[in-house]
Amino acid sequence: MHLKAHMSNRAGWHLFVVLMNETRWPSHDWPDGATIPTLAERARVLADLGYAVEPGTEWSWIEGDPAEDWDAPVLLMASVSVRPIGSGSEL
Repeated sequence: MHLKAHMSNRAGWHLFVVLMNETRWPSHDWPDGATIPTLAERARVLADLGYAVEPGTEWSWIEGDPAEDWDAPVLLMASVSVRPIGSGSEL
């Protein structure tokens, strides 16, 4: 099963794991104004949600379109492959 975790900074940092055919996805919100969560903070949150980063993968980042509001902060989005904890070697 190929799963992805995504993170964005639309209104504070938001991390979620995409689960196909599900109406609710595991997620976590950091407070608005929080700094970019560190790798360790992201790993802790993923573990709390029951997931771990796939060994050998890295977070990839892209910039989103600020909807042509040039004064708006840049939207940052990140993703990484994850697996349920207990489905392979633990990090």
